[in-house]
Amino acid sequence: MNFKVMYTTMKRQANLKKVLWIRPLLSSNDKYFIVRNPYDRLESFYRDKLGKDLSLKRNWLSSQKIYFEPLGLTKASDEMKIQVIRDMTFEQFIRLLPLTYMKNRHLHPQYKIFTGLRAKRILKMESPADMRYLNEKLHLDMDIRANSTHQVDKNIHWDKDLADIVNRIYEKDFELYAYPFMETFD
Repeated sequence: MNFKVMYTTMKRQANLKKVLWIRPLLSSNDKYFIVRNPYDRLESFYRDKLGKDLSLKRNWLSSQKIYFEPLGLTKASDEMKIQVIRDMTFEQFIRLLPLTYMKNRHLHPQYKIFTGLRAKRILKMESPADMRYLNEKLHLDMDIRANSTHQVDKNIHWDKDLADIVNRIYEKDFELYAYPFMETFD
């Protein structure tokens, strides 16, 4: 399974256990890849990693630290970092993707995560049939939504320029997993 997609949901499954990412171990077991539409994946990252739980009471996540340098925050105070990251617009986030997407696995193209591995089945998060398959065939409770970001109030607006950036970076994901390129905008 894609370690970065639905991690918190999978972590709460009683019949699953986390294993180390060791190629010999991975080659001996059935693998199910869970993929997600790149646009949805980026919106979720933006809401989760850059929109919630920003406080001085916690350590910086690596998914937040990758923005310090491009935003000129390397030597800034934690208060300033919190303010700038909290105020980062969706447009800024997408425009910074060419500088950041390979610095954190949450942003890597999904095909790169699976390079060299063969899937028994590729499942799409957006597909009710695929989620039923996880529930029925693999006995996973897909009703657990442990890390939902829909309640995070962040303004997300797509335009052609932003979609073009994402389309270039995640082109292989769109092609390999049969996701359509965005054609309409808000």
